[in-house]
Amino acid sequence: MAQSEIGAIAHTSKPGAPAVLSALHQAFSKRKAKLLLDTESASLIGETGGCSPAELAARCSLLLVLGGDGTMLRVIHELGTHLPPLLGINIGSLGFLTTASSENIEETVNGILDGTFNLSTRTLLGATLISGNSEKQRFHALNDCVLSRGVSPNLARIELRVEGLFLTEYNADGVIIATPTGSTAYSLAAGGPIVHPQAQTFVVTPICPHVLTNRSLILPDSCRLEIYPHPASSGCILFSTDGRDPVELSADDHLTISRAPFTIQLASLQGSTFFDVLRDKLKWTGSSF
Repeated sequence: MAQSEIGAIAHTSKPGAPAVLSALHQAFSKRKAKLLLDTESASLIGETGGCSPAELAARCSLLLVLGGDGTMLRVIHELGTHLPPLLGINIGSLGFLTTASSENIEETVNGILDGTFNLSTRTLLGATLISGNSEKQRFHALNDCVLSRGVSPNLARIELRVEGLFLTEYNADGVIIATPTGSTAYSLAAGGPIVHPQAQTFVVTPICPHVLTNRSLILPDSCRLEIYPHPASSGCILFSTDGRDPVELSADDHLTISRAPFTIQLASLQGSTFFDVLRDKLKWTGSSF
C-alpha cells in the first residue's frame, strides 16, 4: 500500500519520548522520506514547522501515535470522527492498541514506507445522553462506555433494555458496555470475555454484581441499548467513555448506546497479529510439558 504524507504525534511528557521520536525522525530521513509532526512533537526534538494535530490528521494518509494505549485513545477523542489510519508505537511494552515496539523503529519505518502493514477496521460505540425528552450530549468510544457508582458507598441500580425490551436491573458497582476492541480492557478485568476485534458484537459486563448469576452478555452490535439509572441511585451514577472525565447522571437522564456511524482503522506491521499480542500481554505460554 503506497503512502503519501505520514505524520506522527507523541506523548511528549512520557519518559523516553524524545529519544524514540528522534530515532523515528532519523529513520525516515535515512529513507529520504518526510515525516510530518505536530507542533509539540516537533518542539520536543528541536524541529520547526510543526502543525496542529487536526491539520496533521487531515493531511496524512497514516498517523503514527507514540505513547501507550491511553495516548491512542486520547488522540482518537481529540481528533474526532475523521481520522486517517493509526499505527501505535508503544514507548515501553506492547499494548493492545499500540502494537509496534519503540525498540524496532527501523523495522517499523521500513514496513510503513514499503507498505507492508495490515489495516484492521474497528467499530466504535455511539452514546447519547438524554435528559427528559431532550438530547443533552453525544459521545463515542473505541473501547467502552462505563457506568459506575463513583465514590458512593451504595451499589448502583441500573436498568438495561435491549431493543426496547427490559433485560434486567443490575445492582452492582457499575456496568461496562465494550466493543470487541475494548474487550481486553476494563471489561476483561471485570471478568468479561476476550472477543476478536473483527467480531460484530458488544459485550455487557456488570462490575461486582450483587447477584452472582449476573454475567457478561454478548450481543450483536446491531442492537440498540437503553440504560436508565434507578431513582434511588440518582446523583451517584457516573458515565464515562474510554476512561475520560465522567458525567454525573440525574434522575431524569438515560442513555442510548449503539454502534457508531463511523469506524477507524488501526495499522499493524506484518507478522504482528491479535493472537501475538494476546500471548505477549496475557503471558500465555501454553503447556509446561
